[in-house]
Amino acid sequence: MPQRRMDMPRSSVAGPAEVRSVVSAAGLDAVPSVCAHCSLGCGLYWRIRGSRITAVIPRTSPASPGRLCLRGWHAFEPLVSPQRVRQPMVRREGRLQPAGWEEALEAVVAGVRAARKSGGAESVGFLGSARASNEDNFALGRFARTCAGTNNVDFSARLGMPEGLSSGWWATGGAGADPSRYDVVLVCEGDLATDVPVLAGHLIEAARAGLSLVVIGTRKTQLAELATTFLQVRPGGEASVLIAILRLLSEGSRDWVEATSAMDDQTRAALQGLSVTEAASRAGLTPEAVTSVAEMVGAAERVLLLHSHSLGLSASGEQAVSALATLARWSGLVRGRKLDLACGSTYPNIVGARLAGIVPGSLKDGDALTVQRSALTAVWQAALPEGGGLAYPEMLDKVKCLFVMQDDPLRHASDPARVRSALEQMDLVVVQDYLRTDLMDCAHVVLPCPGPGEYAGTMVNMFGLVQALAGAAQPPHEAMAGWQVFGRLAQVLGEGWRWDSAQQVFAEMARVVPACSGATFEQAAEATTRLQPSQADVTAAPPGLPRPTEPTDPEYPLIVAVDPSLEFLASDPVAASSATLKREAITPILKRVAGMALLHPRLMESLRLRRGTLVRLVTREGSAEVPVAASDEVQEGVVLLPHSLGARHGGALGMHAPGLGKGLRFVPRAARAETKSS
Repeated sequence: MPQRRMDMPRSSVAGPAEVRSVVSAAGLDAVPSVCAHCSLGCGLYWRIRGSRITAVIPRTSPASPGRLCLRGWHAFEPLVSPQRVRQPMVRREGRLQPAGWEEALEAVVAGVRAARKSGGAESVGFLGSARASNEDNFALGRFARTCAGTNNVDFSARLGMPEGLSSGWWATGGAGADPSRYDVVLVCEGDLATDVPVLAGHLIEAARAGLSLVVIGTRKTQLAELATTFLQVRPGGEASVLIAILRLLSEGSRDWVEATSAMDDQTRAALQGLSVTEAASRAGLTPEAVTSVAEMVGAAERVLLLHSHSLGLSASGEQAVSALATLARWSGLVRGRKLDLACGSTYPNIVGARLAGIVPGSLKDGDALTVQRSALTAVWQAALPEGGGLAYPEMLDKVKCLFVMQDDPLRHASDPARVRSALEQMDLVVVQDYLRTDLMDCAHVVLPCPGPGEYAGTMVNMFGLVQALAGAAQPPHEAMAGWQVFGRLAQVLGEGWRWDSAQQVFAEMARVVPACSGATFEQAAEATTRLQPSQADVTAAPPGLPRPTEPTDPEYPLIVAVDPSLEFLASDPVAASSATLKREAITPILKRVAGMALLHPRLMESLRLRRGTLVRLVTREGSAEVPVAASDEVQEGVVLLPHSLGARHGGALGMHAPGLGKGLRFVPRAARAETKSS
């Protein structure tokens, strides 16, 4: 089998003075900023020649001590990609054609007005983005709620967040990216080493120095191989293991037992409804293995709970993330204990998008981690829409006009054909981005925006650190930031508000988000503001009793599941627009997976299969033919599909999750593998 190479961060010990002296001697400028290619936000310098960014230099920052991964080192390449969107486009005669800003904005306003006239405010929807800045997201929310009059505001990366989960999206204690400050780090993945490589490097170094690193996951990833303890669970078993850990802690020391009285009834019922033995059996583990981890967590004073964003993209993973959030909040009631929680993602601003109010529904007071309704009403001097708003999956079926800002709903879809069909039936789809995406095939209007390094703004990393992005280079001359676009649109509609700078937008946002109170743009530039929610702010829908995976039997002896983290980087349009990342990061992934189902080598041998052989997977719901490859990352008896195969065959195999996640999440199924010889 080919050797797997971890995208480990490269180190640099150069300080600011040293970096500036080196680049100045070469007649260059170095502008401090942060990397926007994952949720950690490592420090970097944009190296400038003339008006262009020509290279990147690592920079010591609170998020990372002078390290960058492969994506960070080549963060400037997408800016010069042939895939750049450089001017507005409007669809005429069936194809997108260049247009001026005035024509493009008029088309957007006309579409919003027409949709509102025919179907009311509920027929208009807006998708912000975890790739966009706080300022752009905040501006989108203001336009949607005050100009379009709708609460249909969301972003597709929020699908990795269970409904009701709020502040469980960063470390509540602020220790952040320094794992040496913890006794135990528990990682529930996904593939954290692919999502956040520099953080994975920190964890491995700390584990070698004595940190107890526990990894729970269905696949033996790069991080799992180097963990102190690895619990390899059957697909869908993560939530059962975490509920079992909660139960064992609730029955452990006196302090933990006393804290149990503060649990809600649904969580307490889940603990009592699932024995440790049954939970371990569902996950394919021994009760002793689960008990060992619970004892480790229970004895530690400081624990960091990490999960990868892709974990929440599976139906069972949603419950697992809720269980982690419950554990983090509950621990705050235990004397002498501190459990922090954070989500690692390839998206840089999941926390900030929520802070900026990019959540569906009527805003309210009392949630310190997003905009406050009363404060917005006072600051905006406008009435806000009442009633519920549509989440992104619901928008697909109900809105006629959709504005998408730096988001790509097709990327997450388990049924892309359904999503594409819904988009094609809309009267107006507006897409703003700096790179060409497949979504633009469905767009009626395309608007260019600056890329990272070309605009000033802020983001919030996975540990609550507010960081500034520097506008070091000039964007294409017709590119306009999101906050500028929405200000212009508001003026076309006759509204009197606008901003003159990103600093003004951030100052307005800080006035209406309690967690940002007192934060300034200047502090973000120095990375000195870390949001510090209290333990009480960590809220989540109770995990409930975990749903068991469909049982196997002699007729269906295997479990087939989709691992959203497989090929996830390969589907990233930002990474794909970099020639170096395409060669060094994406191509190795595709060579290893290449749209094939992964089986354990012994299962491949028993079925007499070779790499690339077509196998028919048969479930109780249907069947599909897929190519296969051997991988010791998966358990025997498990077939793991990359997202591309799940998107293609999930419907035929009955793997689409019901309800809100239909067409967007997968469920594991019992299956058998049939070959021509069988």
